[in-house]
Amino acid sequence: AAAAAAAAASGERVHHGSLNVEGIMVQNKLILLDRKTRAVYSSKRRAPDGTHLRVGTWDAAAERVVPLTREEMEEQLHPKAKHAAAEENGGEGGEGGGADGGGGGEEDGENEVEERMEKPPTKVEHTFDADADDHCETSPEAHAHITNFLAKTASARGKTPKDLIIYDPYYCAGGTRRSFTALGYPNVINNNEDFYAVAAAGEVPEHDVMV
Repeated sequence: AAAAAAAAASGERVHHGSLNVEGIMVQNKLILLDRKTRAVYSSKRRAPDGTHLRVGTWDAAAERVVPLTREEMEEQLHPKAKHAAAEENGGEGGEGGGADGGGGGEEDGENEVEERMEKPPTKVEHTFDADADDHCETSPEAHAHITNFLAKTASARGKTPKDLIIYDPYYCAGGTRRSFTALGYPNVINNNEDFYAVAAAGEVPEHDVMV
């Protein structure tokens, strides 16, 4: 919490998953602002897939947040309902979502990873003191971006992707294990424990890669 507050006070840019955002205070609430896109994200709430929940757009002139509409929020909170409705309507525009049936590209690949992932838990009870403002799951998209590196590392160590041991010492809600498993790297150590206590006790597990 102290780190988040310091970042908000100083305007320091911090990385949350694959987002480049800064924490700022608006009406006594901490928000995460991407100044490049003007997208505003909640510092506490998450979408069902574990990604950051967008709550509005930044109005730089007025220095305020323009909230998303109820429909836009529902799209994030209940994406499957929208997908089911699209299928009922015969998948207008083709599988790629465009009039020419193409254009899915990288976004479709990312959606496939999320669809293969196990569902996140509805509630997480940490075995250590945790602050919601300091807990940000890395997105499946960001994990997918390093699979080439992981494949080369596995090859260099004489292992298959399934045998490569990936260690993420910071537990949030288990998203690391779910996304890497969906990407073909199921041997992930991401335990619900205080990493600093584990390190102090000299009990850091053996691993091939730390993320």
